[in-house]
Amino acid sequence: MTHSPAQIMSQAMIDASLFTVPGSSDWPLYISVLPSADGVADQAACVYDVAPVSMGRILRGDHCWKHGVQLMVRDPSYTTGWAKAAASVRALELMHMVNVVIDDTAYLIDSVGLTTHVLSLGQDEYRRAMFTVNMLVMLKGD
Repeated sequence: MTHSPAQIMSQAMIDASLFTVPGSSDWPLYISVLPSADGVADQAACVYDVAPVSMGRILRGDHCWKHGVQLMVRDPSYTTGWAKAAASVRALELMHMVNVVIDDTAYLIDSVGLTTHVLSLGQDEYRRAMFTVNMLVMLKGD
């Protein structure tokens, strides 16, 4: 794959209007780093590539993977952050056979299997509530 599973899921969540592109002020979704700098929205999220799970090989010898992806949500309000993470869970549960295009490269999200519901991570150094959702993603493409 040309793009990482986190990049593909990021684009899918932006396409589904769950989040917006980095730099915007209304729930931007970042990849691999959740910035805390001035000018970055307090209500923000980030996706990370985490450990995949091997599904073995298919007959022609290709190895199949369920790709690990983590969504982290940050909000000054515990209640609002939890609600955003829970709404993301509901939307992710419905992602099946979703087409995603990044830089003219097409991918298919075959399925998203959640391995957790919303988990609280406590607060960051600015006392913003942090939550995470973990998933395994079956992808086709490239």
